[in-house]
Amino acid sequence: MATRRKAPFPGLSRRPNGAWRLDKTWRDPATGVYHRRTTTFPARLTSREAVAEAVKWTSELHAGHMAEGGRIATAAWWERFISHKELTGLSPVTTGRYRGVWKNDLAPKLAHLRLDRVTRGDCQAAVDAAVARGLSAKSVQEVAVLAHGLFAVAVRDGRLSRNPCTPPLTCPEVRNHRPEPPGPALVAALLDASKGSVWEVPLMLLAYSGCRRSEALGTCWCDVADDFSRLKFTRGLQVVGKPLAPRMMELKSTSSVRQVLVPAPLAATLKTQRQRQREDRLLLGPQWVTWAPDHDGTPPRPCQGLICTERDGSPLNPESLTAAFRRFADKVGIPRWNRMHDLRHAAATQLLHAGVPVHVVSAQLGHSSPQITWGTYSHVLREQREQARDALEAAYGGVLT
Repeated sequence: MATRRKAPFPGLSRRPNGAWRLDKTWRDPATGVYHRRTTTFPARLTSREAVAEAVKWTSELHAGHMAEGGRIATAAWWERFISHKELTGLSPVTTGRYRGVWKNDLAPKLAHLRLDRVTRGDCQAAVDAAVARGLSAKSVQEVAVLAHGLFAVAVRDGRLSRNPCTPPLTCPEVRNHRPEPPGPALVAALLDASKGSVWEVPLMLLAYSGCRRSEALGTCWCDVADDFSRLKFTRGLQVVGKPLAPRMMELKSTSSVRQVLVPAPLAATLKTQRQRQREDRLLLGPQWVTWAPDHDGTPPRPCQGLICTERDGSPLNPESLTAAFRRFADKVGIPRWNRMHDLRHAAATQLLHAGVPVHVVSAQLGHSSPQITWGTYSHVLREQREQARDALEAAYGGVLT
């Protein structure tokens, strides 16, 4: 009597048409309810390949990542999507922001659905819920963009035939923010109020160079010319991870890596800071913190230390800098709606008012294109066009009349 051939994997069998079939039945220990799931694999798979697929499918099933019918659930697809983004260079800060958008806005509407059963209505419901939560128009748009990207990758990988987020989801209109930075007198008062504190140097960098917060805190002495006449922004310092720790990050774009000329007041402040750090190093001795910044996990390059540090040499916390700005701003009467980032806008506005060409201002700020500068400071440029009109009237008015 012929013996029945043992299945290569429990529940895995081959159908008459050659395809592989996997049946799994298990009891939920919490409820006592029995569950059954069935899936199939292509006939072209060998026995070993079918077993490998069965093991993978079963592990996802018991991890709660497999939806009804054997297709991947949206929650599992999200984990693959964000993990791939991390591996391909997405910054930890952006990764954390994306995970927050998924957890708070997308997961409540999409996580329980099978990937191929998500509809445009489901995605729109997630966007509408974000609006109901009171998010800004820009934040709601980020929800829609992330959802579109999530399913676009699924289309690219052949898991979906079309993106459920097309046509584009309906979002509130994002109105361009017109910067209203503090005037020169208020900025000067702010810098004067910070003198003698550890916040003096980063605030001077923000005001006199128009750099970003992370760029000011991530600048090292090796980025400063020996005569303090030039300064190069190459990296940014951010606090990321669990537990939170300072880390050097790539700048936003290649154009953000730039060299700027240092005004005389900033050069004098940098000289004083260099001398102060040397004195503190001698005073503290072995207690001085020699913080070697890495660059996205790569070995640290030769570095003479950060410009902006605590008295013991450790890096300044970005959030503490923002809080210090708010204290000094309140002290000198800068309106509450002005953010620390408005020091960057103040620098750009003063340069444009002084007649500096737009492409030069764009390079100073590290914008990826002068068009960004045009769009952000169009109100300042509009005033310059009016000045050009008045100048032509003054030049030719007497000749033509």
